[in-house]
Amino acid sequence: MQPHAILLLFFFPGTTAEPEGSHMLKLLHFATFQNSTSVLVGGLGLLGDVKMGSLDSRTGNIRYYRPWLRPSLPKGDWDVIESSIKSYVRDFSRLVQMYTTVPYPFVFQSSIGCELQSNGTIRTFFDFAYEGQNFLRFNLDAGTWDQMQHNQLSAKAEHLMANASTLNEVIQVLLNDTCVDTLRLFIQAGKADLERRGRARLRLPRAALQPG
Repeated sequence: MQPHAILLLFFFPGTTAEPEGSHMLKLLHFATFQNSTSVLVGGLGLLGDVKMGSLDSRTGNIRYYRPWLRPSLPKGDWDVIESSIKSYVRDFSRLVQMYTTVPYPFVFQSSIGCELQSNGTIRTFFDFAYEGQNFLRFNLDAGTWDQMQHNQLSAKAEHLMANASTLNEVIQVLLNDTCVDTLRLFIQAGKADLERRGRARLRLPRAALQPG
């Protein structure tokens, strides 16, 4: 496991464990901008607190940690997922470099995913953060972006994303359908890991349990 991915768990907002009986699928991404030409990127995929994979900060390749993960989806789906993640990371870094006015160095993060709660309710999220503080959130019902902070950064980001109508439509489909369908498949495929983590959670004090 890369040190950057481990740090991401503690630095990124909204990574607390889901309520008992719920299951959450989330993808975390961070980009550390050293200067106008240097950026270090990384990412982590989680099913609850089970680490499924990460984005290698050196090669940009996706590393898979669970033997059940790849067989749970067709190869064609994984090809699309890997291509989409790499495109997102590349385009995200490019847009930040083009439009940001904050002084270097700084860290941007994003978090996207969905939660299937014990009562069957579905919660989805797509947030952007700057230095660990959320500043932009996708409103799924409206298909728009909400500012979490009232400052120049939030206003500029909201204006930029508001004009990306095609992207916002894709995000709506991703959160409404794709994420939840994939989460259900992963819950079945990763059942043994989830049950093992559940037993560990019962045995250990909450502060002693780390994602694994």
